[in-house]
Amino acid sequence: MELGVRNGIVVWIRKDGSISPREVPEKKVVSFYGFPEPYGARGGECVSVKILMGKPLTDEVILVEARGRGWWGECLLSRVIGEFVIMRSGEESVAGELVNDPTRIEGSLEDCVEKYRQRKRDAVDLETMAKQRGLKVWKSRFFDGYWNPEYGEFNHLPQDWGLLPRGDSAVTRNVRKGPHWTLMRKAKRYSVELGTIAPAENIESSFEELGGEEAAARRLNAKELGQEKREQLLTEKLRSAILRCFPRIPETDLEEVLNLSRRDGAVGSAQWLYFSPSGETEEAFDLAANLAVRAYVRHSYTDYDEILFERYPGEEGRGEARRAVYDDVRGILNEWRKELT
Repeated sequence: MELGVRNGIVVWIRKDGSISPREVPEKKVVSFYGFPEPYGARGGECVSVKILMGKPLTDEVILVEARGRGWWGECLLSRVIGEFVIMRSGEESVAGELVNDPTRIEGSLEDCVEKYRQRKRDAVDLETMAKQRGLKVWKSRFFDGYWNPEYGEFNHLPQDWGLLPRGDSAVTRNVRKGPHWTLMRKAKRYSVELGTIAPAENIESSFEELGGEEAAARRLNAKELGQEKREQLLTEKLRSAILRCFPRIPETDLEEVLNLSRRDGAVGSAQWLYFSPSGETEEAFDLAANLAVRAYVRHSYTDYDEILFERYPGEEGRGEARRAVYDDVRGILNEWRKELT
């Protein structure tokens, strides 16, 4: 079968000229009318398309929702220029303008959209924003500037404002008594606080009021000592939990689990361990112990890594590889769970 048009609709046409009742995917409709195929920010192949704005039969520019393996996004497509642009949240208005009047496009499609974004950034009223306290502002992932859900993207900080990096809570508390913003950065699944944006004069005066460089050094030293003690206490709590759950775990394996699980990003350094309610502390550490030991056994005592990379490459194969070694992992864990006699 091949694609054709009947009554303004793209259909499947059999060899005998009859029309098949089988529906044509919108991805093929878009391609049939000469629009470029979108792809993810990292080059991922497009699997499906849903038309959100415009008609491929009559319009030169359309807006679609494109989906690939592990990515999705709204894309503006131009069949005349043969380009596409990945749109961001809140840009429906510019998409509508270009779909309804493609003559607005001057140069490349990317340049046209970027000019629109720049006009919006320049229109942000920084004076109004500067009067607020506690406003959360993110460093933009798309350009050298900032973003806030209420005001959108903007290029510069208010005049004579500066950044106080996080770390000195005493100075931060003082500065936050006046107008200030909290600077954030997007991580994979959450946002990380980077510091406080405030009038430079407020930052400087707060620093001097609290003793300047010498006092700041003393506060930093006390903070590092306190953090070191907290880390040692957490490691000991995790060690006790592992021995409570797996009393027969060999000493060498116990130390290896502790070393691996206490690295940054591992389960032994998870935020929910640091901030678990006092009445749930033991349950939280038992859960972390089980997760850490299970992961260690999977990687150290089974062919999990070899199976994952050779038989099930890709993120979606992780579950299959885990099921393949499930019995081996369970056997070792059950042996380590036996009470000492």
